[in-house]
Amino acid sequence: MDDSKQPVRFRQRTKQVTAPPTPEALFGVLPRTTTSHGALWSHQADMLRAYASPSLLNKSDVALELPTGSGKTLVGLLIADWRRRYYKHRSV
Repeated sequence: MDDSKQPVRFRQRTKQVTAPPTPEALFGVLPRTTTSHGALWSHQADMLRAYASPSLLNKSDVALELPTGSGKTLVGLLIADWRRRYYKHRSV
């Protein structure tokens, strides 16, 4: 293995990213395409509202529980991107 290679670094943003007040509000400001979701399902919005409550917002570990095919990935990605924007956390 070649130890002379530099470690991979995250690219730094030069443009300021806006942060909506909640993860649910973030969905409304994201750009839309012809194949994107038009709206959140009610249970997805409920999950995002529950996450944004003060009792869960500051927890270090949170688990999302929804049935198969009900959109957990979208909810998780919205939370991750919102935390990246709002708290300036990194998200992978």
